[in-house]
Amino acid sequence: MKRQTVLFALASLLIGVMISLHFSIEQDTPERDTRDLWEIRTALLEEQERQQTLQEELNRLKSIEADYQGNHIFNQIHTLRDQISQLQDQAGLTELSDEGIELTLTANFTEADQDEGFPQLTAELLNRLINELNVYGAKHLAVGNERIVQHTAIRDVTGQVYVNRRPISDLPVTISILTDNPDRLKNYMEVGQSVRDLQLHNIKLEMDVRDNITLVPYTDNIVVDYAKISDYNEEGES
Repeated sequence: MKRQTVLFALASLLIGVMISLHFSIEQDTPERDTRDLWEIRTALLEEQERQQTLQEELNRLKSIEADYQGNHIFNQIHTLRDQISQLQDQAGLTELSDEGIELTLTANFTEADQDEGFPQLTAELLNRLINELNVYGAKHLAVGNERIVQHTAIRDVTGQVYVNRRPISDLPVTISILTDNPDRLKNYMEVGQSVRDLQLHNIKLEMDVRDNITLVPYTDNIVVDYAKISDYNEEGES
């Protein structure tokens, strides 16, 4: 009898434990499933936020690239315009203002012989003077209202000096020069050969340093001979 009681108690205990485990499993299963679903949702939200952040960063980089390309093209255009402007200045096609010196050629009647007549400026004297000015640092010149450029022709035509195919006035004649160092140019010219050459022809040379001198642009058409435009492909090969 005692043995049966013990067996019955053990069986009851075992059944109780099994029932307890069964209820515990049924109660834990929904909680575990709910937690896993929440974790998945959280992970999805985090992934979406990360992708959104990456997309925003990609858009920002694309915007920077577009700005860079736009600025690069703008810089190229700006550089090209600067180069064109510099070439126009060098060719004498633009009006220029800067410091320089102003030369005035006048007739020196005190040294002139009555038999020699009125002192005359010749194309040879003017060419020598301009060449010497260029050697001593002149950057841009104008004789009266005629801008001196690389292909300017200075000639004597029927006893009168022509510059750029137009006659210049008789003495006095004004020559305007732009230079980086007006005082140095003036000092060089005061002891230069041109002063003595002009004196031999009874022409006096006066020089004045100016803070601001304006040169008129060259107005004639520039004719370029023996030049042609070559076609280039994208790699720059002709």
